[in-house]
Amino acid sequence: MAKKRPSRAPVRERSNYYRFNLVKWGLFFLMVLIVGRLVHIQCLKRDFYLSKAESMRTKKIVVQLRRGTIQDRNQKTLATSVKSTSVFFVPEELEDEEEATALLAHALGVRRDKLLKKARQESGFSWVKRQASNEEREALERLRLRGVGFRNEYRRLYPMGELAAQLVGFVGVDNQGLEGLELQFDGVLGFDPSMQVFDQDGTGRTVGPLRKSLFAMPDLMDVELTLDIKAQHVIQKELSQTVREYGGRCGVGVVMKPATGEILAMATVPCFDPNEFGKFAPERRRNRAVTDLFAPGSTFKPFTAAIAIEAGLVDEETQFNCEKGRYLYHGHWIRDVGCHEWLAFEDVIRKSSNVGMVKLASEIPTGLLYEGVRQFGFGERTGIMLPGEVNGIVHRPRDWSLVSPGQIAIGQEVACTPIQLAAAYASIANGGNYMRPQIVSCLRDKKGRVVKSWKPEESVRSISTETAARITRMLTRVVEDGTGKAAAIPGYRVAGKTGTAQKVDPLTRRYSHEDYTCLFCGFFPAERPELVIVLLVDEPRKEHLAGKVVAPVFSRIGQQLAVLYAIEPGREEEENKDKQPASPSSAPHDPLRGMQVKESFDTQGTMPNVLGLTMTEVLKRLGEAPLGEVRFRGSGIAVAQCPVAGVPLEGKPPCAVAFSR
Repeated sequence: MAKKRPSRAPVRERSNYYRFNLVKWGLFFLMVLIVGRLVHIQCLKRDFYLSKAESMRTKKIVVQLRRGTIQDRNQKTLATSVKSTSVFFVPEELEDEEEATALLAHALGVRRDKLLKKARQESGFSWVKRQASNEEREALERLRLRGVGFRNEYRRLYPMGELAAQLVGFVGVDNQGLEGLELQFDGVLGFDPSMQVFDQDGTGRTVGPLRKSLFAMPDLMDVELTLDIKAQHVIQKELSQTVREYGGRCGVGVVMKPATGEILAMATVPCFDPNEFGKFAPERRRNRAVTDLFAPGSTFKPFTAAIAIEAGLVDEETQFNCEKGRYLYHGHWIRDVGCHEWLAFEDVIRKSSNVGMVKLASEIPTGLLYEGVRQFGFGERTGIMLPGEVNGIVHRPRDWSLVSPGQIAIGQEVACTPIQLAAAYASIANGGNYMRPQIVSCLRDKKGRVVKSWKPEESVRSISTETAARITRMLTRVVEDGTGKAAAIPGYRVAGKTGTAQKVDPLTRRYSHEDYTCLFCGFFPAERPELVIVLLVDEPRKEHLAGKVVAPVFSRIGQQLAVLYAIEPGREEEENKDKQPASPSSAPHDPLRGMQVKESFDTQGTMPNVLGLTMTEVLKRLGEAPLGEVRFRGSGIAVAQCPVAGVPLEGKPPCAVAFSR
């Protein structure tokens, strides 16, 4: 009898059981994963995904705020913001890319290929042209192009154009300060832009009204300077004329009040127009008064003299053998322009003898010379609130060679900025007190109230009052009967010094016989200094002597500023009065004593000379000249006039004459 085969039913049941459990537990773990993922998204990463969804369905558009203004000391506007229109398009909304970009390029004067590239590669909002003109906007509005829109922004405007351009600086298309005061005070003048939020659809098109505005609410600040735009115009005009006349590479000028350190003018020529700064090379936009280093040359000699006098090493009558203008100093020949033998120390300064100054340097201890130079502010920033200021070069004594003391004494082996030179001369004019140069007067809010102001700051005493007075007397002799005679200002005693510095040839690393820097530094009236003026012309081609290039410019500028600020001539000391010939005038003090006044003048379109005349005589003489408005200040005799004598008169310019008894 055959055996029964075992049934397969239990095996199938067990197999189905395993499959069921596998599916069950698989579904369970899948549900756990889904729930876990939902918890992760909904709870743990909730804020992240909400913000991501918000950014996908909304569009933020930047709205620029108005930037603060920059003004001179008389509230004349140097930089302001005006409303302008910027053009944009949304590529997805353009009906015909080819036609639309062609019309936009023609109306706005932009390149069509760039617009077409944007239209094909970008989505959403895209700029076509920032700060378009009103005429361009009107032309586009007539075209009625779909997908093209306008945004109201602010455009920076510089109403004075080239005047003080390097000082004020400029901003970029996004109203961000790039150079000058615009950069230095960017955090005060400019603020974070506000945002406007709109809903958008899947193609990036704006749908619905404005959802909200994220406005920054800043306190609008205006920057008020110590600068006087009238003085700036005078110095910039005269410097530009001189640089053109002598073929110079550039010119720099600074006008400073020695008692307070306030900067009234700071000019660099050639200039540029900040309204179109992109058309000018970067070197033309640089404020060379604080960023460029120059060898001071002979304008440095008064500081060496002050250090020696302060230490009691010399006095005005100390004699120096100037070796007939040639002296071998540690293997290097030192030469003078003139051929001098024995000179008193004040004549060493007056005749600008290099040999005499080098011999003086041999008597000054190196440590004393170094510290004395640093006391005048050389080798470190002045702290003026302008970007890009450099330290200057004054090497430590351990790095000096045998010839270094002599070279430093005559303004070589050192380098400084024009603002450093102006501050150092101001310390002599201010009785030895070094005042920190100041260009910013205060910050004002939108109601005109002063929020923050800067007061004159005395940094250090450079020399004693007595030494400053003695150096001043020496510098007046330089102008009266020395290398700076062309800098004389009729009616005023001027203290100043010329400097003709040889430049180093970068190829040979030796002093060039072709490239020079011409300087004149001075102040007036010498008895009561009110203005310090530093002038520099770099690499003039037609003449290289400072006494011929920049000294006459100082005189012209000084005459005009004397009228502008109604500066009274200082009274000369008795010893100086006795040296001058008697005046026929019955007045107790004649500021033009010893000077000859021109009696004849050319009435054919040039300014007559009225210096030394009474008010009645001036009126009679000016009545024959083609002038506009004539203004008088003071009483007595004419001591200053603007325009200066001999200047061509075009278009009946205004005239001002200052009088003094």
